[in-house]
Amino acid sequence: MNNDEGGDSDAVAALREDVDRLQEELDARTVSIASLRDDLTAHDGPPQPWWGPHLVLLYGTALAVAAFVLLDGWVAVAAMVIGYLGAIGTYVVLMLLAGGVGVIRRLRQLWR
Repeated sequence: MNNDEGGDSDAVAALREDVDRLQEELDARTVSIASLRDDLTAHDGPPQPWWGPHLVLLYGTALAVAAFVLLDGWVAVAAMVIGYLGAIGTYVVLMLLAGGVGVIRRLRQLWR
């Protein structure tokens, strides 16, 4: 019976070591509230909605509808094509600008 008690205490000690090791691993992986709060406040501010591209597409659609309603024949088709190409070109320029601004912001965050 004495051997069983010694074996049990060894097993309990081994389990206690495993639990302690697991606790240390979990503590190492856990994010503290203070560091999370610091990460969240490190940004320049709240994200701002960027409506430019959407407004450009709305403008192109309004231009095409106006050309369809107000003009006849090939002139209407030409006006729609010109309006859409202008709107899509402006949309692409604004998207490239937004992408560039996003990359610059990301690089600034990485350099901090």
